[in-house]
Amino acid sequence: MELGAWDGWASSILSFVAIVIGILIAAKALRQSGQIADSQAKMEKENYLSGRMQGLVEHARATVLESRTIQDLTSPRMSELLSFPEGDVSLIGERRTTVLSALSRLLVQVELLRIYAITMPSVGADSSRARVALSNLMDEGAWLYSEALHLSILAFDDDPDDDVDLSDRHAIVDALLNGSFVNLSTRLLSDCVGRNYDDIPYFNEPGSPWPAVYRRRKEVLLGAVVSKKSGLPGSLVEAGVWSLDHTSDRFQDALMSVLQEWDDLRG
Repeated sequence: MELGAWDGWASSILSFVAIVIGILIAAKALRQSGQIADSQAKMEKENYLSGRMQGLVEHARATVLESRTIQDLTSPRMSELLSFPEGDVSLIGERRTTVLSALSRLLVQVELLRIYAITMPSVGADSSRARVALSNLMDEGAWLYSEALHLSILAFDDDPDDDVDLSDRHAIVDALLNGSFVNLSTRLLSDCVGRNYDDIPYFNEPGSPWPAVYRRRKEVLLGAVVSKKSGLPGSLVEAGVWSLDHTSDRFQDALMSVLQEWDDLRG
């Protein structure tokens, strides 16, 4: 074979090798680009979740602070410990004003929990546990405000209702529930999800979610609040303080569950 023919074959082989190498380099670059894109997407998701988690922690901190403020300013036991003078109209007025402001802020805080319910499922749509945890947090937020409001009404009522038999635990719980139940936010309760919030059936109407809501909360108050105390409350206000304290703890526990689920989503 002539030298020119060998040169042609060699050139063809080298060209083919160059093409193969180019294809391999391009494929490797493409894989690396995909890996970088996946890594960036994962980092963006993690940063988003981290930011939302921190935001929720700060939001919950403010919520618990308002709840504790109301609890302390309405607690008969706290009044005794701080030796508040009984019948001091000026001091009572100051406490009432502070509680009213705290209630307004608390209402806003619990209502804004819906923002997290709206924004977070887009990240964890495949996690039913994350959605359940967030629903529980919203439920506890609804009870937190309604119980705080009822306790405030009881604490500053100039004509308190003394008809409740404080020796009957069921009567105590029913009195607490009857006062807080009417102020529950339907927009927060998981039992009302998917319903027309302005057209929820009344307690005794067919399809009403309220009997189940009432029954579950009564079990909580009987089993974990009233029955856990060594004695009976001296007043319905004191029982209300017990209930709000327990609900605040439940709210914090629900928050921990949400944060744990969101942390798992980052993996």
